[in-house]
Amino acid sequence: MKMLYIIKKEILHNLRDKKSMILMTVFPMLMMVILGTVFASSFQSSGSIPKINVIYSVEKNSDISKQFKVFADDIEKTMNVNFTEVTDEKNALENISNGTCDTYLKFENTNKILFYTNNLRVFNSNLVLSLMNTFVDKSNLISEIATKKPMALSKIDNSVTPNYVEFKSIVAGKEPTGLEYYSITMFTMIILYSIPAGAFTILGEIGRRTYGRLLCSGISKSNILFGKLIGCCAATSFQIFLIYLFSRYILKTNWGNNYFAIIGISLSAVIMAVSVGIGLANMIKNSGVVAIAMHILIPIMVFLGGGYIPLNFIGSNALNAVSIISPIKWTNEALFKMIYGNNLSTIPIAIAINLIIAMVFLITPILWPRKDVI
Repeated sequence: MKMLYIIKKEILHNLRDKKSMILMTVFPMLMMVILGTVFASSFQSSGSIPKINVIYSVEKNSDISKQFKVFADDIEKTMNVNFTEVTDEKNALENISNGTCDTYLKFENTNKILFYTNNLRVFNSNLVLSLMNTFVDKSNLISEIATKKPMALSKIDNSVTPNYVEFKSIVAGKEPTGLEYYSITMFTMIILYSIPAGAFTILGEIGRRTYGRLLCSGISKSNILFGKLIGCCAATSFQIFLIYLFSRYILKTNWGNNYFAIIGISLSAVIMAVSVGIGLANMIKNSGVVAIAMHILIPIMVFLGGGYIPLNFIGSNALNAVSIISPIKWTNEALFKMIYGNNLSTIPIAIAINLIIAMVFLITPILWPRKDVI
């Protein structure tokens, strides 16, 4: 019963703070509209394949190099690929390094083909590699026929241009627009900003010197912490529900139809954020240090979670590797995969990560409490 009073007190305290309620509700709504509009063009996808530039050099004219030139002419007629013969190998390698060309093919005297590429346009390089595999397979087949049954070569029709690649039109997978992307990431960002709400529910009691009185009243510390956790989570859930309604029905954001998954992911994230705040306030004596820690921690976690800009836009493998430490990364990934790919596999992972973090920050102050508030 005493814990119910604590829950009620926390809910009323948070809802009566109209300034914070309005700020934490209106701010993400404005950010959704502003960021979604500004970065709208960055999320526009195109189904067209850009022109592919391939350069090649031949050390000595051979049968395979002659076959390749015929092959290259056929490809240029049917695909958006440009083959250019060069003689300066050093300049060719520089063109590959700086991205001027996609692929450099070097035909050596030993009938060996060296394949040089870069990581700038991986799709282009992979397509050229597939074409070259087709060419090599065909050349090997002709060579095998010439060795074992040379008379059969006359029956091969070389007048017909083969279809090396068959194009089929497919419906592209759903992807979020700029407005949809920032509707979801601002939604999860504001959840993380409930860390201060959890922290100040403890710091406020300590500042008013009422935390020690609560402990002396016969309520266990675990009941106090869980009461404050439930109360703060209830108030935060009301805030994010308003944000969800705004994004879904005003901005027309696609949230999918799996409401239980959305509730599960969101609730676990809220529990995690409030627990982190409560845990920090119980473990760190100096309230100023707690505030600094939160102001540093939250933006970093949001950034690593792709809240400000998708990390794939930056293209850093190191940054993508580091991003796994952010719980928001897993939360956002679970939401996007569920909504736009109907993939539910990452939902249990995201929920588990959030709840494990929550347990760590709740159990730690119970096992090792602050001496100054006992």
